[in-house]
Amino acid sequence: MSRLLPNDIPVYMDRLSLPIVRDLMLGKIGVGNEPAETYSLAHKLGLLGLDGWLPIPDAIAFTINTAVPVADAVRGAFDAADVEVPHLFGIHANHLYSSLEKISRKAAPEVDVEIERLAELRQGRTNVVVIDEYRYSGGSLNLAVKMLHEAGYQTCTPIAGMWYQNIRANELFLDEMSSAYAPQMQKIGRLCYEAFLGSNATQTASV
Repeated sequence: MSRLLPNDIPVYMDRLSLPIVRDLMLGKIGVGNEPAETYSLAHKLGLLGLDGWLPIPDAIAFTINTAVPVADAVRGAFDAADVEVPHLFGIHANHLYSSLEKISRKAAPEVDVEIERLAELRQGRTNVVVIDEYRYSGGSLNLAVKMLHEAGYQTCTPIAGMWYQNIRANELFLDEMSSAYAPQMQKIGRLCYEAFLGSNATQTASV
């Protein structure tokens, strides 16, 4: 299995980098010294309830802007599983505020406003998974979890990705939680589900 250093992960998602993005999501390429499954989306589909052990979450959040294209991979995986896709939405989580123990309008006005928006968007949902992309210190992901709890979610499961570093703003469609690479990412999601099924079958056979 080949490996990449974090800084060698594609700087931008584009048509040239998509094969690398695919193999990172499938767990065919490892990152640093971490096991390949650490950042493999295929190995995390159980956290989205697609193995039948955990419940399907009420919602799945994606950190804005970088993780938004992953929403289409999630759609592809759910489509392959023939399961209805949960509510998908974006969350603004600025890692600069991640060290705050208590969030307040005075200490972090933009975070407080975002929590209010998330609370209005929640509409009774209690179980959420949040996906962050290109995790360094984990500040954005940790803050996103904290914000979602503040917004009223009882259960918040984080998933950290290391598949590409960024995406150009003009290739994002935030209203649809999608990107210019929707067909390719949906195909990657379907491949991740197939790999996930194969992994589960292997584990079951070895028990």
